[in-house]
Amino acid sequence: MVYFEKIDMANGIEDTRSGSREAYAFHPFLFYPLSGELHIRGRVIRCPVQSARTLSLLLRHAGEVVTREQLRAELWPENVALGSDDAINKAVSYLRDVLRDNSRSPKYIETLPKRGYRFVAPLTQGPEIAPAEVLSTQQSSPLELPTAASVAVSALVTPVLMPVRPEGVPVSGRSLPRISLLWLALVCLLFLCAAGVGWWHFHGGAGPQSDSAKNLRIGIAPFEAEGDNAEGLAESFRLDLTDALAQMPHLRVNAAHGTHVDADDRKAMLALQADVLLFGKLSVHQGHVTLELELARGKDATHLATFKYEVDQKQILMLREQAQKDLLDALKYSNAGEGPALGSTDNAEAYTTFLQAREHLRQWNNDSWTLAASEFRHTLEIDPHFARAYSGLAATLIAMAEHNSVGVDQNYQQARKMAQKALDLDPQIAEGYAELGSIAYHHDWDFAHAEEQYRRAIELDPAHSQYHVWLADLLCVEGHYEESIQEVNLAHALDPVWKSPYLAAMFIYSTAGQPERSLAVGTQLLERDPRASLTHLQIGWSYWYNGQYTQAVEEWRTMAELDKDSDRLEQEDMGMRALQSGGMKAYAELRLKVIESGKQWRTGHNDLVPSEWFVYAGQNDSAIAALNSQIERHDRAALQIAVDPAYAVLHHDPRYQMLVKRMGLTVPSPLGRHAWHSVWE
Repeated sequence: MVYFEKIDMANGIEDTRSGSREAYAFHPFLFYPLSGELHIRGRVIRCPVQSARTLSLLLRHAGEVVTREQLRAELWPENVALGSDDAINKAVSYLRDVLRDNSRSPKYIETLPKRGYRFVAPLTQGPEIAPAEVLSTQQSSPLELPTAASVAVSALVTPVLMPVRPEGVPVSGRSLPRISLLWLALVCLLFLCAAGVGWWHFHGGAGPQSDSAKNLRIGIAPFEAEGDNAEGLAESFRLDLTDALAQMPHLRVNAAHGTHVDADDRKAMLALQADVLLFGKLSVHQGHVTLELELARGKDATHLATFKYEVDQKQILMLREQAQKDLLDALKYSNAGEGPALGSTDNAEAYTTFLQAREHLRQWNNDSWTLAASEFRHTLEIDPHFARAYSGLAATLIAMAEHNSVGVDQNYQQARKMAQKALDLDPQIAEGYAELGSIAYHHDWDFAHAEEQYRRAIELDPAHSQYHVWLADLLCVEGHYEESIQEVNLAHALDPVWKSPYLAAMFIYSTAGQPERSLAVGTQLLERDPRASLTHLQIGWSYWYNGQYTQAVEEWRTMAELDKDSDRLEQEDMGMRALQSGGMKAYAELRLKVIESGKQWRTGHNDLVPSEWFVYAGQNDSAIAALNSQIERHDRAALQIAVDPAYAVLHHDPRYQMLVKRMGLTVPSPLGRHAWHSVWE
């Protein structure tokens, strides 16, 4: 990892490694080379990677000729031979479009035939844009949806169906010619008035406006899939499209978890509380990919627009870029979404391999993680500047570290390097901060740093429900129950059909001394999916903490039946007999024998924590010794030492108090009865 020293300069801050400033000001723009953000009068435009590097190089050598050889070295430092004139032309052309520059009479970028380019605008002494507090209130939200006008497409991506004009939404206007400032002001005023009417129509004209006046909320349903290996490709593609759209300022994107949403189940997506919904279907047949996208109104799923694309499977990168552009155009987000998303790639082979790796990561088993790690590394061999491939590799290594007993420290350390590398390339990748948070939490036991990283991830991607669940888990372990519940509620509101917030809520209420509330949440989840074994596992613990031991064992037995785990089923049958004859202590002693035997169960391996069952067996000295051993071995089971209800009888034991303090934690007070501020109530 490379750290930068920053030195105050007259026109900005300089990065001593590259000589580039942290920010360049030239009227009326402000450019941040490390993030690739271009600010102009309250708008933020995130440039594609190659365009951002091109602009950074031109600004570093403002007033000087930058040759194509220099540009190739900047854009493809690992292999200059890969650089193409077309790619350079595309990067410069994008910059001219954004800057509203003209190659014949340039204000910013001058072309010197057969030599290169030169940045000709003067750099100012400071930013000439609105201050940060003003920027945060500006809006670039769309005010109308597309009409039947045709959608611009590349040669490789052909839309078969055009956007359909929604009822009550006005026809989009064409771009205005250059005119006098007075006339322009009048036209802008009329446009804003018309746009306001369009926005009112778009929301059905009912009720007061929410914060969507500043942030448009788009919910993306899991795509339907058809064809060989289409399901994995569809999900990876959907999540990548989500990441690309989420980079737009004032556009809050929420990708629902779970399986694909059938046509008859569209109403389930309404729970996302989005302004606009996006449904999709991806089909793969004989090496060709067909993508159908539909925009629908969020409040009632009324159809608004349809897009259809057909490409060769090798050109799926172009498919994502075109879909991204068309959706942003449909939502009236100008050309800020053109080109590859920041942190992405413009190499088709790298992108295809990246999607394959994402799918194997999602399969969540040791074999698939090994394959995903190999594919992510191959992706980075093809394009060593693909930031999101580094964060994908980091996520894979973390999964391997947390679920394998071999190479734990090595995987965590490599994951840390990969996550930091991703952020070095793109400081706006929320996943990178979330991964650093997980490493700080699960490996370093640095709770303050973990919370800081999780909150940074949420700041960058507030609609990512998983980050709220992870932060909720951390806050619970620290004993901050009310804050933890708030985060779980946010996760649930963002994705009401996803199971993870339910399970997290059950865990929080159980540890907070309110098992009956945990059971209430579990009952709701069980109604949605009665065959979910993890739900039965957590409900069993809620019963156990509530002193309902027979019901707990019955739930665990049901879980074993669903998982076809014959070993655990046999143990639970024995446990029920032990419970009936000798009570809780006899059952705990049976669990200790299972632990001593070294057996592993298919589900609920965390149920075999020795310190917990020593307490239930009345062997407190052995429990203290086991807790000390967990801390010495850096066992993740020790993370719950302050909040695990099993240890309640140890709270006044000085030895236990010392161990809790050693972990940097404190034993919290039970959650007050008033704190049932749940969206499930």
